[in-house]
Amino acid sequence: MIHMVPRRARWVALVTGVVVAAAGCGGGGTPANEWVADVCEGMTSWVGELGRGSENLNDDIDSLERNDFVGLKELTVAFVDRAVDATEVLLDRIEEAGVPAVDDGADVADTFLTAIGEVRDVFADVRDGIAGLPTDDPRALARGLEGFAAAIGENTAAAAEVLEEARAAGLGGPELAEAFEEEPACEEAA
Repeated sequence: MIHMVPRRARWVALVTGVVVAAAGCGGGGTPANEWVADVCEGMTSWVGELGRGSENLNDDIDSLERNDFVGLKELTVAFVDRAVDATEVLLDRIEEAGVPAVDDGADVADTFLTAIGEVRDVFADVRDGIAGLPTDDPRALARGLEGFAAAIGENTAAAAEVLEEARAAGLGGPELAEAFEEEPACEEAA
C-alpha cells in the first residue's frame, strides 16, 4: 500500500530509480575522478585489512601450542572468513561508487565488480575447503593449507591482471585512465 510508505521514502526511491536509469542509459553517472577515488580508497582499505589480518594470523599461529592442529585450522578459517567479509565491503563500496561517467562506464563498473566478486568467491571456497581439512593428519592439513594459499594467490593475481588488461585496453577512455594516474589512493592500493 503506497499510502503507508512515508513521502520521503517514496521520493528517495523515485530519485534513486531515475539516477540508476540515467546511469544505465549512458547519461549522468559518477564523475570519473570521484569514482576512481572511491574505488581506489576501497581497495586500499581492503589491502590493508587483508595485510593486518595476515599479520594477526601469523602472530596467533605463533602463540599456538605445538601440534595444535585444531587451533591452526580454526584460526585459518576465521582469517579467510574475515577476508570474505572485507571483500564484501569492497564490493559494496564499488557498487556505491556507481557507474563512472565515461565511455563504457557500465562495463568499467561491471569489470571491477566481476573481478573482485571472483576473488570473494575463491575466498569463500577456500574457507569452506579449509573447514573440511582433517586435523588428525598434519601432512594432509599442511598440504591442504598450502594448496588453498596458492589458490588465493593465483586468483588475486588473475583478478589484478583482468583489471590491468581493462586499463591497458583503454576501457573507460582517457578520462578514466587520467583519473587513475592522478588519484593518490590508487598508488597505495597497488
